[in-house]
Amino acid sequence: MPCKHHKESVIIMEQRPGQGVNFESEFRRLGENLKKRFLAAWESPTSRELQDEIKSGFELLGDTVTEIISGIAESPGGQMLREEVENFGGRLQSGEVEAKVREELLGILDTINTELEKVGSRRPAREQDDEEIQA
Repeated sequence: MPCKHHKESVIIMEQRPGQGVNFESEFRRLGENLKKRFLAAWESPTSRELQDEIKSGFELLGDTVTEIISGIAESPGGQMLREEVENFGGRLQSGEVEAKVREELLGILDTINTELEKVGSRRPAREQDDEEIQA
C-alpha cells in the first residue's frame, strides 16, 4: 500500500504540470536549513558546556599520557626501545632497510605477474575461437 506522503508528492507534481520541480533549489534550501539547525545546536549553552568538558578531558588525558611517556622513557625498557629505534634509524640511513624492502617488493610483484600470466594462458576456448574469427 503506497504511503500517504508519496501520494501527496505525486498530487503536488501533477498539480504543477508546466512547472519543473527545481531539485537544486530545494536541496540548497535543505542544506541551509540543516546548517542553521546544526549551528544553533552547536552554539547552545548546553553544547558549550559539553565542549568545555570534552576539552578539559582531553587536556587531562594529554597530561596523563605525558607522565606515562616520561616514566617509560626513563625506565630500562624505555632505554632499550630508544636504542632499537636509533639502530633502526642507522640501518635506514645505510640503505639496509631500503634494499630489503626493494627485494621483498620485487618478489611480490614477480609472484603477482606470474600468477596473472598463468590465468591469462588458461583462457576459455570460446575466447580463443572469437579471436580467431576476428583475425
